[in-house]
Amino acid sequence: MIKTISRSISTWHFVDKRSGIQVDINTQKPVTLWCFPANEPSSAYQGTTMVITTPVDLEENAPWKLMGKIECKKTRAKAKTIDAC
Repeated sequence: MIKTISRSISTWHFVDKRSGIQVDINTQKPVTLWCFPANEPSSAYQGTTMVITTPVDLEENAPWKLMGKIECKKTRAKAKTIDAC
């Protein structure tokens, strides 16, 4: 299942409780974020895939950049969650 998280965003984060991480993402230009899979409780979790898209209209040989920052934080040690996996 594919889920559109938001359109025209430049800051977002997600928390993966199973692996104990939080990922914070900031971009300089607004983007559309797609997230796979939208959590389905009946299936085994195998990770999260995010696709960042944005329309770009370029002239021939014109440069274009999407600059940003991705920060990963460990959450499991702070929350004192026992890893029983």
